[in-house]
Amino acid sequence: MGAIAAKEFTILQKACKVGVPAPTPAGRVGNMFTMRFISDGPMAPSLKDVKLDQPEDTAKQAPDLVEELLMAFIVHGDLSKYNVRCRG
Repeated sequence: MGAIAAKEFTILQKACKVGVPAPTPAGRVGNMFTMRFISDGPMAPSLKDVKLDQPEDTAKQAPDLVEELLMAFIVHGDLSKYNVRCRG
């Protein structure tokens, strides 16, 4: 579990360095790590919990984010409505 946490921590660091909107990793001990909260207000809802007025506009953003990750040599293995947060 420690190796998995270390890998996730490194991936988040890389994503943040290239400007992908992701929580900034703050620290890691063993198999746990903390992330900085990326909002001044309440936590953004998961995509699964949002009724979008124009879902096509949101869907068009996804390939751009995936491309940003790929440019940083990051492949996200679980990009889903359960772990994508909606921007305000």
